[in-house]
This record gives sequence, C-alpha cells and structure tokens, in this order.
Amino acid sequence: MRGLSCCNLFPWLPAKGNGEQWFQPQDLCAVFRSYLFESQAYFLDAPDGIQKNIADFLKWLGVIGEPPPSLVVKHLLYCSKENRPVNREVYSYLNNKTDDPAINQLKGKACLLLQNNQYVTADHVFWGEQPFGRFR
Repeated sequence: MRGLSCCNLFPWLPAKGNGEQWFQPQDLCAVFRSYLFESQAYFLDAPDGIQKNIADFLKWLGVIGEPPPSLVVKHLLYCSKENRPVNREVYSYLNNKTDDPAINQLKGKACLLLQNNQYVTADHVFWGEQPFGRFR
C-alpha cells in the first residue's frame, strides 16, 4: 500500500512558492534532487534538513523522492527553450537512464549546454582525434 489512504482524501500539504493551494502527498516532490527537475514539479514547503530527516516517512506518505526521467527531460527542454542554464547533474542523471524511452524526446533538440551557456543539437557537437588510445 502506497501512502496513507486517509491522507490522500484531501489536499493538506504546502508547496514552495504556492501559498494559495494545498496539495496531496503524491502531488509533491521532496527537495532532495530538485535541481534535476525544478521547473516541472511542486516541492514540499518544509526545510530541507527536516525533509532529509523524515525521508522514509515522506516516502511512506507518497511524496515523490526520485524524479522520473520524463520530468528531467522536460526540465532540460524547458531550460533550453528559455535559455536558462541547467544543472550539469541533469546530464549525469540522464546518462544513467539511457534505456528510458523519455530520452528519445531529446533527439534533434538543442539540449546540449556548452560552456558558453548556449544550447546546441547533437549534430553541432563533434569529437576530434585524441592521443589517449584505448584509455580514452
């Protein structure tokens, strides 16, 4: 059983940046990895330290702890469209989820952030020869 059924009957939790509405636990995310998908979700309005201390309880309630790849992909595409820098950990996260179908949404999209804070498509990035042989 996921979460308390009685707690999911009505919205009762606050979200950061949204003081006009209450949320059910399953409609909120914990802040642990918010930098991966912050434009795509509502986050529980409680101090980070408290959320970390009660992580198991939040999971039991149904608060989302780990983002699904689809939300991380949507966040990356949003940042690209808005020309906002994305946290570099987004790429590490997605690199570990390459078998997820959500990754396909990135094909042909300007989603690779260069050091000059410009997003480009994969066909604008290339690798040159490197001197490291089999150690590359």
